[in-house]
Amino acid sequence: MRVLVTGHNGYIGSVMVPVLKEAGHEVAGIDSFLYSECTIGPDGAGPDDERHGDVRDLTAEDLADVDAIIHLAGSNRTPDMENVIVGGTTHVAQAAVRWGARLLHLSTDVVFDGSTG
Repeated sequence: MRVLVTGHNGYIGSVMVPVLKEAGHEVAGIDSFLYSECTIGPDGAGPDDERHGDVRDLTAEDLADVDAIIHLAGSNRTPDMENVIVGGTTHVAQAAVRWGARLLHLSTDVVFDGSTG
């Protein structure tokens, strides 16, 4: 299976990519250095196909050969974090539907405490 991991350089993504590769999946990663401060570990287990971009603007080219998307990208360090989180997730979900890819979205309570929407 070919899997696109958004936020592949983040805390969860940098652990998930090697696990997916070890399980035999081909992994494409898309990340924006604007929002991620983590880097792939010293074992070099980064994605097979590394792309840089913005989750608010995935294109047909980004998703043409993808069976599944694991959406991990987000931002809690930038002034436009709500736009990245809400707008980015909306765009990824719509793109998954449009291109027929399965979607797994993970979020965290580090950004929002869960008491409000």
